[in-house]
Amino acid sequence: MKKIIPAFFLWSIAAIAPAVTIVKSGDFATVTQPENGFISDAAGSNFTAAQFTVTDFVLIEELVFEGHYLFSTPEVPIVDVDDFTVGFFPNGTGAPIDPFNPAPVTPEIILQVITPLRTDTGINVSSAFSDPYDIYRYEALLPVPVALVPGTYWVAIANDTSSFGDFVNWTWNFQPGASLNGINTSGANIQGPYFNFGFGTPIYELEGSIIPEPSIGLLALVGAIAAFGRRRRSVQA
Repeated sequence: MKKIIPAFFLWSIAAIAPAVTIVKSGDFATVTQPENGFISDAAGSNFTAAQFTVTDFVLIEELVFEGHYLFSTPEVPIVDVDDFTVGFFPNGTGAPIDPFNPAPVTPEIILQVITPLRTDTGINVSSAFSDPYDIYRYEALLPVPVALVPGTYWVAIANDTSSFGDFVNWTWNFQPGASLNGINTSGANIQGPYFNFGFGTPIYELEGSIIPEPSIGLLALVGAIAAFGRRRRSVQA
C-alpha cells in the first residue's frame, strides 16, 4: 500500500525546488461554468472527497478550490468566518473500492485545519434550487506540508458553517460528466466511510514541489555521513 511519508524528510530539498501544480482536476469558474456542487459541510453531516494520482515524490504545500454557500441569501456577500478541514489519505483506507462496500477508516488519514483566503469570483452558479449563488475561490497554505510517494490518494475538503446561522451548507463546486473522482458520504465526520457518488469532479488544484527520489537520496547521504563517522572513530581508536 502506498504511504504518506513524513514531510520533514523533504523540506530541506523542497526549499530549492520550484513550486508547481501537482494536481489540477479541472477548470475553475473563470474558464468553465460549474454545473453545481457537492455539499461538504459538517453542519450538514455531508462530506466530499476526490481521488488523485501522483507519479513522483511530491510535497503538497498549497490547496486551491472553489465553492458556494447553498441556501445563503442570493447576491449577498458572505461575511461569516469559514472553518475548513482538509484530509489526505491513501486509496483503499477511507475511500471505496466497491461503492456498496465502503472501506473502513484507518489512522492513515492526515487532517489539518486550514484558513483559506476567500475571494468572490463575481460568477454565479445555477443550482437545482434556482438561486444564483456566488462562487468563491479559496487559496490556503497547509500548516504542515504533506509528503506523498507515487500512488493514488484522496483529498477531502469540508467546511463547518454551524456558526453562520440559518440553514447554510458549503458546497464544493464540480464540473459535469461521469466520473469516479467525486465521492460523498453522510456520516459523523470527514473521515468517512465514503461511497462512490457517481458523477462530477470536484474542482481543485494541489500546489507544491516535485522531489526526485527524496527519501532514497536523503537516506543515502545520512548513511554516508554515518559510515564516515564510524570509519573515523575506528582509525582514531
